Amino acid sequence: MTVTNGMGDLQIDGDTRLLKLAATKGIALMPLLTNLVGDAWQPEAIENLAHGPPSRQDRFIQSVLAVLRSAKAAGVVIDWQQIDPAYKKDLTKFIDKFADALHDDNKELWLCVQPGQELDYIDFDVLADNIDRFVAMLFDETSDTDPPGPLASRSWFEGWLRVLLQDSNTRQWIIAIGSYGYDWTIGGKKSTVSTIATPSATRYTAASSAAFRPTSSSAGSRCAARGRRTCASGPGPSFAPQPAQDERLVSLISSRVNTR
Repeated sequence: MTVTNGMGDLQIDGDTRLLKLAATKGIALMPLLTNLVGDAWQPEAIENLAHGPPSRQDRFIQSVLAVLRSAKAAGVVIDWQQIDPAYKKDLTKFIDKFADALHDDNKELWLCVQPGQELDYIDFDVLADNIDRFVAMLFDETSDTDPPGPLASRSWFEGWLRVLLQDSNTRQWIIAIGSYGYDWTIGGKKSTVSTIATPSATRYTAASSAAFRPTSSSAGSRCAARGRRTCASGPGPSFAPQPAQDERLVSLISSRVNTR
C-alpha cells in the first residue's frame, strides 16, 4: 500500500497469490504501507495527513483497516521516509492514534526506522508503549547513486545497532538486513540492483570492512577483476551480531530491494 497524497488516498498493489499462500500456511500477513510513489518518496503526503484535520485522518485510518480486514492481515508495517522533523509532534500524535485504532481491531502496527538524521522526525519515547514492533532497516549505508561501497559495513551496522537499542526494550525490535547487491559500472553515475541469494551474498562479501580494499579476499576486488565493474552486497550472516552479544533481540529479517 502507498499513501499517494495528503488526502490519504491509497494505491493498492496486492498479490492474490500471497493472500492464498498466507492463508494456506497459516502465516500472519503484515502489508507494507509506504509513501513511495514510483521512484520518489512523497513526504508531503504524510506531513499533510499528520497535520490535517481529524476527519481526514479518520478516513485514512478506516481505509487502511478496510484493506487489512479484506486481506485478513494481522496488522501493518509503516515505512514512511524523508519526513521533515518540523512535523515531529504532529506525526507522533498521528501514529499513536493510528496504533490505537489498529489495536481496537486486534491488529498490530510495526514502524520501520531508517538510520540517519531521519530519526529526528519521530518521538520514540512517546511511541514506545504503543508501537508493537520497531523495524531497524540496517542497510543502504551506500546507495545506488553513491560511489561504490558496502551496503552495511560492520562498523556502521554495529554502531547503529548500539544507538537504536540503547535504553530500549530490545524484545520490541526487529533487525532487517539487505538481501540484494549493487553492481556499479566503472565511470557510471548509478549502479544497477541485483537480488542475490544468501550464499552468494556471503561469497561476495568476505569482510565488510575490507570489501573495497585491493586485497584478494575482498568482494570489491573480485568484482573489479572483471575489468569494468565493481559490486557490493548486504551483510551476510557473519555480519549479524553474535547471539551472545544480545540474546534478547526479537528477530533478524532479510529485506529485498524494491525492484520497480
